[in-house]
Amino acid sequence: MYYLQRDHVLIVMLGGADKSSQAQDIAAALGDIARARGAA
Repeated sequence: MYYLQRDHVLIVMLGGADKSSQAQDIAAALGDIARARGAA
């Protein structure tokens, strides 16, 4: 689970996977967070 806070809004991103894809899942989540931070 990853989250970020924008002003007074908490954005929670849920996902499920196993350890075999953990590195790729983290990279994808960080990309999602970067895009969400840049969204208006």
